[in-house]
Amino acid sequence: MKNNEQHWLPHLSPQVVEEAKGHLLCGYTIALEGWRRGLQLTWYTDQAAPFQSMKTWYVHKPGKLFSLSSSTQTHYFFRSRGDLVSNEAVEAGGDKGETKKILLSAQVPTPKGDTFSSDVTDEAIKEFAVKLGYPLVLKPVNGSFGRGVISNISNDEDLAKALYLVRGELNEKEVIVEEYLPGKEYRLYVVGDKVVGAIERVPANVTGDGTATIRELMEAKNRQRKDNPRLVSCPIEIDDELMQKLEKEGRSLETVPGKDEVVFLREKSNISLGGDPVDRLDELSDEVKRIAIEALQAFPDFHHGGVDVITPSSDYGSDAVVLEVNPTAQIGSLLFPMKGKGRNIPSAIIDYYFPESKSQANKNRRTAFHFKELLLPLETRATISVDVPPPTSDKRYHKTLIVAGELNELEFKQGLKKAAVRMSVSGFMEAKSKHTSFFYIQSDSEEKLGQFVDYIQGEQSVQHVELFPMDHSLLFFKQGFEIREDKNQVMKDLKRLKRNMKKLQRKQSLLVGLVHSYTSTKQWGKRAYSSIKTKRVY
Repeated sequence: MKNNEQHWLPHLSPQVVEEAKGHLLCGYTIALEGWRRGLQLTWYTDQAAPFQSMKTWYVHKPGKLFSLSSSTQTHYFFRSRGDLVSNEAVEAGGDKGETKKILLSAQVPTPKGDTFSSDVTDEAIKEFAVKLGYPLVLKPVNGSFGRGVISNISNDEDLAKALYLVRGELNEKEVIVEEYLPGKEYRLYVVGDKVVGAIERVPANVTGDGTATIRELMEAKNRQRKDNPRLVSCPIEIDDELMQKLEKEGRSLETVPGKDEVVFLREKSNISLGGDPVDRLDELSDEVKRIAIEALQAFPDFHHGGVDVITPSSDYGSDAVVLEVNPTAQIGSLLFPMKGKGRNIPSAIIDYYFPESKSQANKNRRTAFHFKELLLPLETRATISVDVPPPTSDKRYHKTLIVAGELNELEFKQGLKKAAVRMSVSGFMEAKSKHTSFFYIQSDSEEKLGQFVDYIQGEQSVQHVELFPMDHSLLFFKQGFEIREDKNQVMKDLKRLKRNMKKLQRKQSLLVGLVHSYTSTKQWGKRAYSSIKTKRVY
């Protein structure tokens, strides 16, 4: 993937979201947007009262529940979903059978089919399938991430196998059978009465170069996905479904595709299964967008969320059919597509909940908070909520430095952070080589900034300090003073800290032993003296 094929939002670079991978990404980007605008941000554990009545799941680990507050209102969020979306909408959106009923009653186009409860036999389902006509799709009523969805079932034998897998092995007794519609699949994100993002979901695939095997092309593709904040947690994995598709097409993992030959590895287009997100907001027709908006409006209090559609007869035309709706949709693939523009979904959501904050939308774009550090008190259950301090606004005075010396010493880095706090200086130190680091520092006081530079120059491990003029508006920093270094150096520092802790513990044990010995000796002396004194009396 060439870098010029993707244009991500500059204020949401991979460096900004590096602490919020996987399922933390959606909530983090929305919380960050509100926080940067000056809204009060608070993170919670699953024990917090406001979330006891909200539909949530997998929240035993913190980082998915938060609130944002202005001077006049507070709203609570679970990942990408805010409290304006009703529990009724969440329940209906999670039930594919109920979704189909609601869409049909609102005359929103959806595939022909029917829902079958657990007490309906496989034979009855097969009879319905014959009447509806092949090809078909079989999927569980409740499910996500493409689990249990079997597409392009073309005959009775394949349907029997699909029913055995879904109702038997997966134990998903309630199922939907509907017509299979070939075409391109899209995820649109709707906020209010507007589509603010749209991606084409391309099934997992590789493109041949004429020399590499499919296995080698998959490995290369997965290395590319590791550079994408959303896709890093969604590699293309080798499983039975993938192997069966290759075998069906007469291929194996060792097949060498021709140059520029595209080999699709799955029928499903889910991003979580290795699919490629490609930005299509500008290409999709107004009619497709209208259908997506009407789909959400068919539900009670469904103010924003994802809508999955397919266009059977044209790429971007007017014949969209709604497949599903998602009240808690992943927005990471809309922010970080493999091709095209990243769309500012977090900004659209904050605009909707806090319209009074629109004038602050471009504030504090270069700063963020230390996410993992903030979550520690919640992870240890020391508290049920943590308030995030307001952002450090852009300071008046700035300096960029190149510093040479033995800068990896743990004592130097610890002293540096303490000095930054003491002198009210923020910024970062970033290692460029073994003995050279780049510093960006800022402060409201030119005098304190100068004092901090003097402190650096006065350290024994520093050999040389040089001013390095550059445009500071291009730099990103987190609250306070940050030490940026690779994982190997961080591990070395942790080992050093552990060794220091063990030394302190040994010293503490020794001191405790000495105190205990001294106390015991002193008490023995008192008892001996008392005994002697008693004998003298007698």
